[in-house]
Amino acid sequence: MKLYVEHPLVYSNTLELREYQVKIAREAEKQNTLVILPTGLGKTSIAALVAASMLYIYPSKKVLMMAPTRPLIRQHALFFSRVLRLPVEEFICLTGETTSSIRKIIWLGKARVIFATPQIVWNDIESGSLSLKNFSLVIFDECHRSVREYAYTKVAKHYIENSEYPIILALTASMTHDREKAKEICNNLYIEKVVFLEEDDESVRAYINPVKVEWRLIKLPDEYVSVSSALRSMLQERLEWLFEMRLLAERRATKKNLIELSNKLSEYLKKEKSGMLLAAISKVTQAIALSHMIELLETQGPDSALRYLREGSVKSWSRARLVKEIENNGIFMLLKQLPEHPKMKHVVDAVREALVNNRDSRILIFTQYRDTATKIVAELNKSGFQAARFVGQAFKAEDEGMSQSAQQETLNAFRDGFYRVLVATSVAEEGLDIPEVSLVIFYEPIPSSIRYIQRRGRTGRRTPGSVIIFAAENTSDVAYYKASQQRLENTKAVIRWISSNLVSVKRKIMPKPSPHSDEELQRLYSISGETREKYISVKEEREVAAQLERELNNATREAYRFLIGEGGHTTDEKIVSRLVEIGFQHEVAVAALEKIKRSADISSTGRSVEIKPVEAEGYRPRKVRIESVSQGECRVMIDERWKAKLHAEDYEGPRHLIKKGKEFLALCKLYDEDMPRVVIRQVIREL
Repeated sequence: MKLYVEHPLVYSNTLELREYQVKIAREAEKQNTLVILPTGLGKTSIAALVAASMLYIYPSKKVLMMAPTRPLIRQHALFFSRVLRLPVEEFICLTGETTSSIRKIIWLGKARVIFATPQIVWNDIESGSLSLKNFSLVIFDECHRSVREYAYTKVAKHYIENSEYPIILALTASMTHDREKAKEICNNLYIEKVVFLEEDDESVRAYINPVKVEWRLIKLPDEYVSVSSALRSMLQERLEWLFEMRLLAERRATKKNLIELSNKLSEYLKKEKSGMLLAAISKVTQAIALSHMIELLETQGPDSALRYLREGSVKSWSRARLVKEIENNGIFMLLKQLPEHPKMKHVVDAVREALVNNRDSRILIFTQYRDTATKIVAELNKSGFQAARFVGQAFKAEDEGMSQSAQQETLNAFRDGFYRVLVATSVAEEGLDIPEVSLVIFYEPIPSSIRYIQRRGRTGRRTPGSVIIFAAENTSDVAYYKASQQRLENTKAVIRWISSNLVSVKRKIMPKPSPHSDEELQRLYSISGETREKYISVKEEREVAAQLERELNNATREAYRFLIGEGGHTTDEKIVSRLVEIGFQHEVAVAALEKIKRSADISSTGRSVEIKPVEAEGYRPRKVRIESVSQGECRVMIDERWKAKLHAEDYEGPRHLIKKGKEFLALCKLYDEDMPRVVIRQVIREL
């Protein structure tokens, strides 16, 4: 029988009870913890358990969870809302869709669990709209990004420096193989404990499904080898020249070596320009282009190489000269005559085999390049399989990318079985709630151990899965695959090393726990419902923002009305108190006060505000009394002497004053017409 977590703030029969998750969560409540778990073992469940505990023990504190992308933020918010028994208003998503002024209201408001992208969090900290002092827990998802100037590092530093008892929970499915980078991540997030569980760990073995990994080598046709050899000869000419000029230590170099040399030469060029230096930069630029072109030809096919060649011809004069040389050598024509890369047929065959064995299978194919993804989808659809492309939002070359809504529609169609195959670039590697797949195909290996783990983790979650990695013989494919496997082994050693080199964070005295009372829990239960089926939604960010925007505008009008009623001058405290008294949230009232203070006709001194007449030619303060009101205009008495008409378009002031018998002092201009006409520029105070 399946057991579930029992907790005052967790819905019953919702979160499966897994001992390793509970153990990790308990440890994470006490110190800054980095959790490294393979995909499918429930990192988000651990985060929800820690959040539930903190929210229950410290009801006055908040929890912040950050993730790199909007879809991932939304995904986490939905998961937490299904698990945590809190009112819907207490879950809020914040991304760039909400203005900074509205975000400030949200940060100070009633929301207790806030999901946000890291740059938004840092922007609000930097502007003074946000302090993390009142947060009992901050969660960093996909924390392997916490290097250099990424916003995670700045947010963590602020949190540690401003919270009396900061608790950080960092989550990732994979850690870098680089010791210094791993150390940097832990230092940037002030990690005190690392929890790393592998798939063969006894505590998780029962929750792991076997994943069969198969590496398939593919022999390139002789025509490919011939064209590749011609390009390699051109590359070697550049490397020989660079070696003779003592810019390379040997007559060979990797693309990484060449890029490093290019950066170094560019720095020299900033200091002094010479013909020799420009020639060296040209040779390096061409060598990098040739190296990349060879890789594209051997691993992707002639179309990708030709596309790269065409794009390069307009980027620089050295690339244009290279293209001309390739054309003169006849290589351009040879490329156009090459057959489709043999990987394509093998991919179609692998998909056919998987779907024949199980018609309900879902397959995820990863490739580095968008144009390759487009070709794979076309080939699969031509072969009778329902396939869709899944790429990022950014505009690249002639590819517009996919909007967030288009991405979600594609994922939904894949989940519902309309598409059986999803062909994706790196956007599908990290975090997104992609449905369970039975087969993951790598169109090409990747050298990154982190990305290898993320791709592999897309299968084998609920049922056994398979991974097929295609690699072209004697190409960079083989080197990349071996590199990823070696780095995977190195990662384990790095994790062991960093675990023994962590430093404790100095904290003040831990705040005294003040758990929810029974009465408070009953109130929460009455609002949030008894089961998750009754409460599984989070309000759309734009919906929350629009509602708060309306409230702020209404509060601002009421604040101005109150100020006029107070004779044109009053204190900040009175305005805020009045707004709260008539039903506005305190945070909205404060924001409304700040908004009217920014108005050109308001002066603020200390803790008080007053209306000051604006400078406008021909206008002067006059007493106005409303005599009668009709549609679009009213009759008024000016200074107890002149009758005049006031048209709706000529009035700038609170609408509540346009009522028979109302008197006020206003900045006016009179015009002589059949009947005198008055234009009111500003209401100064009510009489």
